[in-house]
Amino acid sequence: MSRLGRQRDQFIYMGPEDKPAADFLNELFRRAALEGMTDIQLRFVHGAMRPVEVADSGVRLISWLEPEYEGDLVKHVEEKLRARASMDLSEQFIPMDGAIHLRYPEDGLKLSLRASFLHTIVGSTAVFRLAREQAQRLAYRDIYMPLAVRRVIDQALAVRAGTVVVSGPMGSGKTTQLMAYMVELRDRGENVKTAEEPVEIPTPGIDQCELVPGKVTYPMLARAFLRQRAHRIMIGETRDEETAEALGRNANTGCQLWTTTHSDTSALVIERLLELKMPRDLIAKTLRLIIAPRLVRTIPAEATVEWVAPNESSKAWLKAVGAYHPDDKFPVIVSDHDMSETKMPIFEVIQIDDRVRRVILAGGDAKELYEAASYQPQFETLAEAGVRLAREGKTTLSAIQSLLNPALWPTFERQRLDKRLIASGVITPAQAYQAVETMARAAIEEHRILELWEALISTGAATRLQVIECLGRTKEAVDLLGYFIDNGILAEQPVQHVIEEWKRGERRQSLFAMCIDQGLLSNEQIQDEAFLHYRRAGISHN
Repeated sequence: MSRLGRQRDQFIYMGPEDKPAADFLNELFRRAALEGMTDIQLRFVHGAMRPVEVADSGVRLISWLEPEYEGDLVKHVEEKLRARASMDLSEQFIPMDGAIHLRYPEDGLKLSLRASFLHTIVGSTAVFRLAREQAQRLAYRDIYMPLAVRRVIDQALAVRAGTVVVSGPMGSGKTTQLMAYMVELRDRGENVKTAEEPVEIPTPGIDQCELVPGKVTYPMLARAFLRQRAHRIMIGETRDEETAEALGRNANTGCQLWTTTHSDTSALVIERLLELKMPRDLIAKTLRLIIAPRLVRTIPAEATVEWVAPNESSKAWLKAVGAYHPDDKFPVIVSDHDMSETKMPIFEVIQIDDRVRRVILAGGDAKELYEAASYQPQFETLAEAGVRLAREGKTTLSAIQSLLNPALWPTFERQRLDKRLIASGVITPAQAYQAVETMARAAIEEHRILELWEALISTGAATRLQVIECLGRTKEAVDLLGYFIDNGILAEQPVQHVIEEWKRGERRQSLFAMCIDQGLLSNEQIQDEAFLHYRRAGISHN
């Protein structure tokens, strides 16, 4: 076999002059992958090259490489990288992205590298995101997530309609997760087509198309996909007005679209789409689900930890993100171990239900959007999800604090029953999570709808009286009184006077208790289970 044939899956060389560069690159990416590195940076400065690893903990030298290389090797390395990533070698001054695929049969390695080149005032910098192709093809069912989150994603996967947005900064896991959803759809017999720039995770059985600047665009591919009877379309990233327009136009064609955006939180996705001139009514009509993931470093199994209460600075952070609980203790590594490079995902997921849709149409801000979403069983902010993992001993609070900026979330009122019971000191965050997961398990495994209040009672977290007392202080209390009106127990006019008084008192007292005090209801009546199941609004919300 010829030298070119032997090395077609790796960097090739044409002669003795460029052989050292090919050997350097082949060994660099092979060994980096075997050692679990995810990002390699090569800085080209005045004819020299400085290789480093970029990790969550910072930039560090690669132990088995020299700190700096000079001479012809540097020139050949940069040329080979640009050529392998299909970049225009004549364009040296504009940022360029590309993809490189390498195979190392002896090591059982298939690598996908996302390449980014950036011109600087002293040369250029190239960064390569490494991932094993098989590892990247993560199965949807293997992604760690709460059952409540899985339930709403399952619902999105089950219908060929609307748009699903997976959002987050670079390194948040959105691309790997998005492809896991596409593979799941492929395995369900769906006709899946993708438009990417570049194709990062080559996947059999999915028609993956790559953009060509100035020639092949997202809108062009989206039109072609519809002519090919696509059931699901993935648009790699919605980052310009033309793509956003195509997203809105194709979401009404009976074909579901999936895409990504670079937004830090789920609420900011709406803001991002508006910035790209997507009409507000179209967003409300076509958007189905927003998934905002992050990847959190974990505590290694061999580490020794102590559980300690948060200090004053951490308490302030917890209060700022709405996740403080006075009984909290968090793990701190006390042995000679660093945090593991193994990461777990956390999620902030918003379903576009009627409440959220009304906020979008009315031009509501992030605070209003979060308050509307906070009724949803699966909803927790990224900060709340991260703190929950720390409470479970899977990561440290400091890891969550370093990852998430509390300024990303406005102060908003958590509307869900379990959150209110936590605030009242009736239940703990762990009990609340158990109840929400019990709800989801009933739906997924038993195909049974379980109300949150039922889950709280059945798990022993709260009593019926505690649930009713708490509900009486929520906005839902007004709707629940409709049960007694519909059944002829209450007249609407006298109840309206009580409601107005209750609102003036800022809901500090239970609305049901006020009705009992004024002789409109009895204790026995408000303990009727049918009352708690009531859903239709029977009272005007003036």
